[in-house]
Amino acid sequence: MKYKKKCILIIVVFACIGSSVCGQATDAKKPLPHFTRNQVLLFGGIPYVSFFGALGSLALVSEQYVEPVLHSTLFLATIPHIILDPIEGGFNTALSGIALAGGLGLNQLPGLYGDASVNHLLTNISMKYTMWSYYQGYAKARSMAEAGEYEQNLEVLSFADVFKSCYDPTVLLQPPVYVPLLVETALITGFSFLGDRSSAVWNTGESYIGSSKVPILTGLIAVGAVSFLSNTFTGIGEEALFRGVGYEEMKISFGLLPAKIVDAVLFSSVHIPQEIMNEAHAGEIATMFAYRSLTTLGLQWAYDKGGLRSSAALHTWINGISSIIGFLCTSGTENEQQLSLNFTFNL
Repeated sequence: MKYKKKCILIIVVFACIGSSVCGQATDAKKPLPHFTRNQVLLFGGIPYVSFFGALGSLALVSEQYVEPVLHSTLFLATIPHIILDPIEGGFNTALSGIALAGGLGLNQLPGLYGDASVNHLLTNISMKYTMWSYYQGYAKARSMAEAGEYEQNLEVLSFADVFKSCYDPTVLLQPPVYVPLLVETALITGFSFLGDRSSAVWNTGESYIGSSKVPILTGLIAVGAVSFLSNTFTGIGEEALFRGVGYEEMKISFGLLPAKIVDAVLFSSVHIPQEIMNEAHAGEIATMFAYRSLTTLGLQWAYDKGGLRSSAALHTWINGISSIIGFLCTSGTENEQQLSLNFTFNL
C-alpha cells in the first residue's frame, strides 16, 4: 500500500507537469518578455528556498511521510523552469520522475536489484537532476533579463558539458580544483584513520557489497563505478543550485565576502536534518558543519575561477574519494548504502 501511494504521487505530479507543458506550448510563438532583476530572482529564489524547505521538513514529519513530502516539494519547485521553457523544463522533470520511480520500484524487489545502493543511486540521480533543472530555469530567466540588469551573462551549459568537465584533465589540473582536492583528500584520510579500523580491508582481507562477500578488487571497482556515477550527479546538481544560483546572486546582492559566508553557512546547514534523522550527536553535527563550511570555501574558489565546470568537478571528486576511502576503512560493512553512496564526509 505504501508503494502504491508513492506511485500515485508520481502520477499526479506527471499529470500536473503535462498539463502545464501543454498550456504553455500554445504560447510558444509569443515574444519573450524582458525581466527585471527582481523577476529573475523569483525564478531562481523560489526553487532555492523550496529546496531548503523540503529538506527542513524531514526533521519535522514522521518517517512514513518523509519521501512523499520531500519528492513532491522538489518536483513542484520545477514549475518556474517549466513556465519559462515548457519543453526543456518538462523533459528534465520527466527524467527526474522516471529515475525516482525506478528507485522506488527497485526498493520493493529482493536481492541485489533491491539493494539500498542501487535504489539510492536512482533516487539520488532524481533529486540532483531536479536541482539541475532549477539552475536551468534561473539561467533561462537571466538570459532574458533587461539590458544592464547584470554586468555578466551566465555561460550557457548543458548537463553533458558539465558532466564531461568532471573528468576533463584540463579542468582537474587547474589550481582551484586540484589544490582543494589534495587538502580534502588529506583531511578525509586523516579523519578516516582515527578510531577503530579493525574492519578495514587490510585487516580483514574481506569486502562486502550489501551482505554479499566479494573479492576486494571487485568491491573496490563496484564502489568506484557506482559512487562516482552517483556523486557526479551530486556534484553537478548541488553546485548548480548552491553556487550557480544562490552564491551567484548573493555575490551581486551582498558582495563577495558576505556571499561566501552566507553560502557556506546555508550549504552546511542543509545537511543537518539528515544528520538529525541519523541520530548524530551534537559534537558530530558541529564537526561536520565546520568541515563543510571550510570545504565550501574551496568550492567557491573553484566556481569563481572556472565556473560551474570547475566547482562540479571538485565536488564530484571530493565525494568520490571519500566513498572509496570509506569502503577501504570498513570493508563495505558499515555504510548505510553498502556501496558508500552516502559516506559520512560526502557533501
